[in-house]
Amino acid sequence: MNKFKNFFKIDGLKAYVVGGNGLIGKEIVKALEEFNAKVTVFDLNKNKIIENDKIKYVKFDCSKEKNIKNFFKNYIKKNGCPEIFINASYPATKDWKSNTFKKVKFESYKKNVEIHLNSYIWIAKTIADHMLKNKIKGSIIQLS
Repeated sequence: MNKFKNFFKIDGLKAYVVGGNGLIGKEIVKALEEFNAKVTVFDLNKNKIIENDKIKYVKFDCSKEKNIKNFFKNYIKKNGCPEIFINASYPATKDWKSNTFKKVKFESYKKNVEIHLNSYIWIAKTIADHMLKNKIKGSIIQLS
């Protein structure tokens, strides 16, 4: 990964990672930390996240779509707008993990697609609005 450090100068930049405690999210957080970004992980569970001077954890449920706008408005007001925003979350209903392709009910499928798609779009719009307002030329990366 060291050969990429010349291409990606992100030392000290704020990076917000939604779903930063998931399988992909953890690897993204590690890479951002290695590149010296200041990372905030937004996730439901803290699990094995080790907070330090480069990594901070904030409990966040992206499936609560009505709270997204105010949550990030308040967080950014207090902590600043990110230059890097990555959404690696996987919002789902409680029954989703126990479903199989054969037994999934249409209503469950429909609700999970709705939660996933709507949260991704609404979070990206919310962050983009803040980046524009704060004149931040940054990146929004969505891993749906």
